[in-house]
Amino acid sequence: MRHLRRRGLSPGFRARGWTRSGGKYQLPSETHWVLAGTQKSAFSDRDEVQFTINLLVVSRADWAEIRERRGGGVAPLATTHPGSPGDWGRLGMLASPDDLDVWWTVSPRSDLPELANSVLTTMDGFGTPWLSERL
Repeated sequence: MRHLRRRGLSPGFRARGWTRSGGKYQLPSETHWVLAGTQKSAFSDRDEVQFTINLLVVSRADWAEIRERRGGGVAPLATTHPGSPGDWGRLGMLASPDDLDVWWTVSPRSDLPELANSVLTTMDGFGTPWLSERL
């Protein structure tokens, strides 16, 4: 998974204007937290990792209020569903016509550039439009 992030996902996200920090990708915005983060499946093992991409949009003002009320970090995590003020979704579900929870698989047999391209193409076609609608 680390190689996929370093050699495929991170360069692809950076080329699209995202930054990476603390295990999450962030699209710069003065008014909102716009985040994407990988989540590894609990069913993964050392030979095969299943993962998805979680997306989060929440206004910075709303997050400050949530933090004050419930605690939490300066920035939310993409795996954190903030509740009613924010929007959270899974990239695979956004791309699925049946709203299925789609996960990608990394194994020693994986073609990492092809896998990264699949994730980034899905992000371009479904994730980015979904995020843009919420800003």
